[in-house]
Amino acid sequence: MNHPSGSKHSGWKGGVAEEKREGYDREKYNTWRQGIFISSKLKCFLTGLSLPNELQAHHLDSWFTASEKRYEISNGVLLLKEIHVQFHSEYGYHTTRESFEQFCLEKFNKKEFPWVTDKQAMKQLDGILLKRKEKGKEELSKMISERNSILKEGNYENRKSKLFLYCPKHDATHHTTVFHFKR
Repeated sequence: MNHPSGSKHSGWKGGVAEEKREGYDREKYNTWRQGIFISSKLKCFLTGLSLPNELQAHHLDSWFTASEKRYEISNGVLLLKEIHVQFHSEYGYHTTRESFEQFCLEKFNKKEFPWVTDKQAMKQLDGILLKRKEKGKEELSKMISERNSILKEGNYENRKSKLFLYCPKHDATHHTTVFHFKR
């Protein structure tokens, strides 16, 4: 049985998936998302409710309309999933900060928008990245030790960092990345 796909599928959103993958960096996205959760103090921007499992990070200027702002913490807020879905079902996925403000005013009578400043956002982002890097270095060091390997060259920057390792047991050296070494 052939199932409809692409533009013939009932869930088609105009090629959003392909467009979203362009320029996607998982590590940057996860850092951005974590930054939004921290800067929002785990509260929905519109309701003030703190339901961590029901919260989603929302781009004020969308992924599609402002690619240069994709990973800026100042370009995001936390919303309850239900509200996030409602917003995108009414305004689509090519949205702006102004369309979000209009939604807030019309649906929640919210008139004040104290967006995080870029300076605050960069300070938060730097802190998150530093913690993530420190944790990654510790995990890598522990794993190298547990596997009785010796790091000859390389350093942890992110999961794509290149490593040159020596294994005394097999008297062999090999090149790998942090991601592949962790597997």
